[in-house]
Amino acid sequence: MEMTAPAAATMTHLSDTGDTAPQVPQTDTDALVMARDIRVLFQRRDAGLLDRSPRFIRAVDGVDVTIRRREVLSIVGESGSGKTTLGRAILGLQPISSGDISFDGAPVTTTSSAAMKRIRRRMQVIFQDPYASLHPRFTIEKILAEPLKIQGIGSASERKERIFELLAQVGLPSSAMRRFPNQFSGGQRQRIAIARALALNPDFIVADEPVSALDVSIQAQILNLLTRLRHERQLSMLVISHDLAVVRHVSDRVAVMYLGRIVETASSAALFSAPAHPYTIALMSAVPRIGNKSAKAQRIVLSGDPPSPMNPPSGCRFHNRCWLRDRLGRPATCATNDPGLTAIGEGHVSACHFAAEAQAQWVAIKDANNRNVS
Repeated sequence: MEMTAPAAATMTHLSDTGDTAPQVPQTDTDALVMARDIRVLFQRRDAGLLDRSPRFIRAVDGVDVTIRRREVLSIVGESGSGKTTLGRAILGLQPISSGDISFDGAPVTTTSSAAMKRIRRRMQVIFQDPYASLHPRFTIEKILAEPLKIQGIGSASERKERIFELLAQVGLPSSAMRRFPNQFSGGQRQRIAIARALALNPDFIVADEPVSALDVSIQAQILNLLTRLRHERQLSMLVISHDLAVVRHVSDRVAVMYLGRIVETASSAALFSAPAHPYTIALMSAVPRIGNKSAKAQRIVLSGDPPSPMNPPSGCRFHNRCWLRDRLGRPATCATNDPGLTAIGEGHVSACHFAAEAQAQWVAIKDANNRNVS
């Protein structure tokens, strides 16, 4: 059984009504995590014997991120857009090539190892694969006790009591502590991974695709669990996902990432009601809609694959796949001028030369979809 009865009773159903979490005041004075002009480059050499000149993969290329206290920011985009690399860089798990990252005012990029150990108590991660992230030869008790031991927290009896509390909080019985990861289902293993992330009472958690490896029937339970724990513990979170249907229910704000850059950021409500970048609209059009008789006709299918991050295109990085550019007669500015993030509304920015036209196209698409719902 995936959930105990008491845990199931505390869950609320994720409906398809479009409701979002309460919005958090958008003030930088309340910032917990700040990343400025972050670049992460990976060196790669061509396979040829003659040309051994270094090439660089621009995994993250000039990104600014602010995550406020008690706020959930989600980053969405295709595979290879740089989402996970950015999350690992914010945690200090991935060295950055340039830029600055701070956590509660303390630098993450230049701090000493001793100071970083103290910071790590306050920032934790939930990995994508709940089985690969759990040691197969450790019992659940040993897995959950490990971060407490590393940080020198509590006696053996106190750590055991803490493990009982953690298992109860994620809806697992105390008997689970004597078992091994392979004795649990995928959803239960993810609950264990969440319990481990909570062990040190962190202020900030990075959840990297926390439900993508789970059955659809279990995803809502895990998302509801994260939402409940977020409010109970006043957590800040960075949720990394490729699924807009997931982030819609858990996020205060959403940032859309494409080819190493953020192309749009807005509150969850603003992004889903009036997206202002053609890439965001293409992602949103791919979300299945129950009752839509012509979903395929209304879906925007992007042509080709994303360009190589070693050699991104000039101008707008999305222009060679942009359906809006084609509809507008392929204006030259898209291929020659790199659009910066421009304010569309309060807290809403988009990196598109034709953001207003993109929003108008979204209204037309949404109206067509509404007419085709039985």
